[in-house]
Amino acid sequence: MSIKTRRFLFYSFLALFVILGTLIILYSRGLTIDFKNLSINRSGGVYIVSTPNEVSIALDGVQKADKSGLLQRGTLITGLAPDTYSLRLEKEGYLPWYKNFEVKSGEVSVFDTVVMLKDSELSLLRSGQFTNFDARSGNLALEEGGGIKLNDSQVLGHRIVSLTERGSLLTKSDRTGNYYITNTFDPEDGLNLSLVFNNLKENVLELPGYIQIKEAYPLPSDDKRFFVSTDRALYLLDMNNRTTLQLITSEYEYATLEDDFFIWSDGLAVYSFNAVFGNKSKLISFEEKKHVSKISKTRLGWMIISGGELTLYEENGKMKSLGIVTDFYVSSGDDRIAILDSSRNLKVIDLITQKTYENLGRSVENVIWYKDGAHLFVLEGGNLYFRDIAKGESVSSYQLSEGVQKLVYSDKEGKIYILKDNGVWELIL
Repeated sequence: MSIKTRRFLFYSFLALFVILGTLIILYSRGLTIDFKNLSINRSGGVYIVSTPNEVSIALDGVQKADKSGLLQRGTLITGLAPDTYSLRLEKEGYLPWYKNFEVKSGEVSVFDTVVMLKDSELSLLRSGQFTNFDARSGNLALEEGGGIKLNDSQVLGHRIVSLTERGSLLTKSDRTGNYYITNTFDPEDGLNLSLVFNNLKENVLELPGYIQIKEAYPLPSDDKRFFVSTDRALYLLDMNNRTTLQLITSEYEYATLEDDFFIWSDGLAVYSFNAVFGNKSKLISFEEKKHVSKISKTRLGWMIISGGELTLYEENGKMKSLGIVTDFYVSSGDDRIAILDSSRNLKVIDLITQKTYENLGRSVENVIWYKDGAHLFVLEGGNLYFRDIAKGESVSSYQLSEGVQKLVYSDKEGKIYILKDNGVWELIL
């Protein structure tokens, strides 16, 4: 071998050593070379937690090992140069999840609320043309032809008010205004709740005269107890002990049930009654009279719509206006608010991080939060979508059905029930 050849090989290996050594040192320090922009940047990564786990992960079409399991939550992929990547998760029996995302220098993109829906078909529960329905724990209530059926048994009333997880159906008569309660274990034996209320009002409270019930709300913790409102008073009705308690006897503008708390406003303040401990509290005092149309509890305080304006009344006494809205929906964790503005465009506000996530839907008809507080069921133009808003945009927007008139979500069953013009359908999530 000539000296010239040996010298060429020596310098070639030396250059290769320097290049590889430099790359190894840079990589060990979390640095990468951006050949496109001829710069050195800190490498980034992506962290993925999915439900279910043990999925197939492809990053820019290259398979990556799923490291999640019993001893490790999620998969961390490191050493990524700052750039835009395509991420796709797949698992047999589930719809694929995909996302285009950007890795920034020295940062890890986190997708820790990935939900992959089962690749299942809609199943027809009942065929027919129904005006309303409700479904809970395997029980189905249907409005049809001016009457109501509970699990195929005709029951009293013309309008469905509520169906509890324990199988108690509350209905109302359009002719008399009376409320009825029917149990799934004996649907043919309905009880006139209005009559029971008036009898107890007269016998226990010694208040004579028949009074029409305006609204009735079964307690989530005990569907044998009801908050009852009339035109000028609010009551707690206990069917177990056959007693009733009068809460207020003055005029009020708005009343609702929030868990086991009865919330109402007289325009000057907001009050609550705890059905478990039996105590009444003043929550908020207004500086001027308000016409309240909706109240709901959040982690930071109370959300109230008054005159179309949504205001957050924080527990520290501060107030924050969130603008003119049509409606709002609080997540299961009480930390996120889905808001429909005056044009029914959908956005989400994270109360903890103060981030606002825009453009989640247009002309939205209804919104229901998924159990994790990071996904939404969105009814838009009769089409039902499942949307991930965890990172401020629609990561994967699955269209679940079309021609939807109403939906009911059961997180305990892992199902959604859908009313269409040809019947009631269910979908396993």
